Amino acid sequence: MKKIVLSLLLGVGMLPAFAQEFEMGVKLGVHTGRTSLDAIQNYSLNSDSEAKLHGGIYANLKLKGLGWFIQPEALITTRAADLKVSGANLSSTNPSLTDVTVHHSALYADVPVLVGMKFIKLIRVYGGPNFQFLLNQDTHIPSTADQIKAMDLKKNTTGVILGAGLDFWKIRADVRWNYAPSLGANIQFNNGQPELKSSMISIQVAYQLFGIL
Repeated sequence: MKKIVLSLLLGVGMLPAFAQEFEMGVKLGVHTGRTSLDAIQNYSLNSDSEAKLHGGIYANLKLKGLGWFIQPEALITTRAADLKVSGANLSSTNPSLTDVTVHHSALYADVPVLVGMKFIKLIRVYGGPNFQFLLNQDTHIPSTADQIKAMDLKKNTTGVILGAGLDFWKIRADVRWNYAPSLGANIQFNNGQPELKSSMISIQVAYQLFGIL
């Protein structure tokens, strides 16, 4: 996957020569959503996600004569949730323990490569893949639940982004949906490893640092 991302970024780096407009800027946003887990027999699994900040840089290149643009980004994103586990055999010493909350957070470098179209010089719609690289994770399991083990998530995975935005002067405002269908498993039971999925809604504000027309 790293080779794919490097190839995409190299291709994007050559695009200004074919671009009618080119700009770069910084962005900051807040996101929230839901982290879901695959079902595991004899256990009930639910989650409550937390609102978190993310930020980074972007480039936007409008292709000559096509009416389309390409927008690569590099963002640092935290995904966090409380995973609620209900079922028997959570503890080897306390049979009455049937409910546990596992706090999970993970830090990612997100590299979306988005393709879209701009209308009336104001409105943008876009979508594309989001290449996600795990930088760090923290999975806190209560010590009483000694039958739940922490696992390492996938080092990299690919999600998808769909969004829309408004442009005003040098300000860019966006609303987007970010879906990651397979982040890996961060906890393990005796009878399986539930796969994590993430669905997030984010609101972003960006500022154009410079542009070339």
